[in-house]
Amino acid sequence: MTRENWEDGALEAALRRALPRPDAAAVARLEAAVARRIARAPLPAPLGPMGQLQRLLPSLAPAGWGALAAGLGCALWLGLHPVSTAPIDPLGPLLSLPVAGEFL
Repeated sequence: MTRENWEDGALEAALRRALPRPDAAAVARLEAAVARRIARAPLPAPLGPMGQLQRLLPSLAPAGWGALAAGLGCALWLGLHPVSTAPIDPLGPLLSLPVAGEFL
């Protein structure tokens, strides 16, 4: 089928002709059974304070705030870190490698 046939409803008409129609009484019985099952289902328990907070939290704090909080945490950690007075060896981390002593 071409796109023009699909857009004008030919596919839907062909499917309606090819698929069997359900019996109206069977559909009514199914709907009644579903309604009974829903009516017998217990109501959900009311939310406690923590549940209400969990439900409201996504609307109170958008997703981008997590990245902002992480950046703020890193800035505080770096800002409050004591300054070292020892000279920094730029090749120091390389000396811990097993072959570093041979090449440096």
